[in-house]
Amino acid sequence: MMNISASDILFIFTVLALIPSIIFIVELIIGARSRPADEYPSTGQRCAILMPAHNEELVIERALQSIESQLAPGDRIIVIADNCDDATAEIARRHQCEVLVRNDKENRGKGFALAYGLEHLAQDPPDMVMILDADCEATPGSISALKAACAFLNQPVQANYQMRSGTSGNVRSNITEFAVYIKNHVRLAGLDQLGGSVPITGSGFAVPYHLLEKVDLASGEIVEDMKLGIDLALGGNRVRYVPDALITSPLPTSEEAATTQHKRWEHGHVSMIIKYFPALIRNAIAKRSWSLLMTALDLGVPPFLVLTAFNICLFGAVAVLDLYFWDFRSSALILSILVSQTIVLLVVNRTADEARLESSDVISGIHYLTGKMEIYKSLLKRKKSGWVKTGR
Repeated sequence: MMNISASDILFIFTVLALIPSIIFIVELIIGARSRPADEYPSTGQRCAILMPAHNEELVIERALQSIESQLAPGDRIIVIADNCDDATAEIARRHQCEVLVRNDKENRGKGFALAYGLEHLAQDPPDMVMILDADCEATPGSISALKAACAFLNQPVQANYQMRSGTSGNVRSNITEFAVYIKNHVRLAGLDQLGGSVPITGSGFAVPYHLLEKVDLASGEIVEDMKLGIDLALGGNRVRYVPDALITSPLPTSEEAATTQHKRWEHGHVSMIIKYFPALIRNAIAKRSWSLLMTALDLGVPPFLVLTAFNICLFGAVAVLDLYFWDFRSSALILSILVSQTIVLLVVNRTADEARLESSDVISGIHYLTGKMEIYKSLLKRKKSGWVKTGR
């Protein structure tokens, strides 16, 4: 019988605790490698673009202008002006789109707006549905790239959705741009190549119409897009990544608006881990699905700040036990992961374009990052639902 010591048990526990960090590093290494873009043949499939909008009079015109020139015969734009008290609907009516006005003070939020739009589409179903937020712009060629990929693969597809400050930016904006670049491009590219179903990141995704008939969009989740991606994966549909389809939206300009946005992202991500990670693991085992397993492991990677803080605390606790056992395997493993994570991020930063960080940003950003810990203090507070808008 093999003897397992207490230090062996500690090492096994450490390896398991570091799985999210290992997945994070592997995704970055694979996703940062340049590779030829996949090319899909154009098709004549009809696409309906749903644009949920809540008080977006300041930005919706630019969003619609970026799409109109990319429409093909048979394509439609449907703007859902949801519980608006501004000129969103009036501005949308000036463009090549159908406008639905929805007023329901009880059931508020993007998910309910999208469900309302789908009810309208049921009268004349398209081949695929694309969702684009009213504060986003589609770069030239992005709409056709998403359409072609969705039609050829007959699966949901997610665009490269990035956030831009529009100026030279400050430390907060620069760090946020880089974080979104990592989360919405590098990790998605890595996960897609690993065979997982990529997350739906909020805007710029297309889904075959018949698949949307099988999911419930009318929810009050603050990260309804992430929930949709998980529901599609659990239903046996792998969401693919289309990096050549670039969708951009502006970063918030005020500190308060940025904090609200970060709370939505971080709280929503943690809530999805708690809610869906066990189900994804169970289904991956039951169906012997590599795709679901990779999807679950990716979802299980917490926000970067939480991941790093956890590893530092783990290192401190394990180092004390290693001293007691006089066996430093566990603490050495954690330290190597922390160093590897840092090196990989530095390498990825060198390959980034607009989202690249300068050394001054990293040094000045230490205070900003520690301040973000305030976001997690409110995790145990009551969940928000409905429209959580970014201030402008």
